[in-house]
Amino acid sequence: MDTEIRILFSSIDKEVVQLFYRWQIFRQLFDSGEENLNLLNQSGSNVFALLQGLIIENGLLTLCRLTDPEHSGGYPNLSIRYFLGKIEATLSKEVREDFHGKLAKLESATESLRIHRNKRIAHLDLNHAVKPERLPSVEFGAFEDALELVRSIMREFYLLIWNADTDYRQPSIACGCDGNHLLRVLRGAHDRRGANKE
Repeated sequence: MDTEIRILFSSIDKEVVQLFYRWQIFRQLFDSGEENLNLLNQSGSNVFALLQGLIIENGLLTLCRLTDPEHSGGYPNLSIRYFLGKIEATLSKEVREDFHGKLAKLESATESLRIHRNKRIAHLDLNHAVKPERLPSVEFGAFEDALELVRSIMREFYLLIWNADTDYRQPSIACGCDGNHLLRVLRGAHDRRGANKE
């Protein structure tokens, strides 16, 4: 693959790595059991509720950007569809069809996310703002299904570009900087506070 393709891929790869980085922290904090949720609520329920919502909305926006069309308003989008368009002439018919099939599934999986993006997150749809309508629910499982489809497509791209494999699910987080570390610090602070009261 030529240098331009590798630069494009590196740019989209950074977006996907950050998506999985944020989602890993989300899972560590908010999907790690009732005991941890209680600890977060005791430590700053409004702060952690805000953080939870922001990570979900950021993930939703990133998934929508990754599945945007090749162009919007005459300008190219760095999306999976755009990148595929740049490399598909070099692919066999079978590989092209496989990518297009997976991309169609991903676009279908992100359809309800796109409605949320367009009505209330990236845009403030006037009709929805003035008279809110019920938007399609975004199920946790469906969100993770979309992440898995992104991961599958990106792993295949990675193999084509770099002739190597990457997983995306376990992005590197510096020691002492992840959600698990924060939970340990909060638990220690609560334990010390409890001991001081005795």
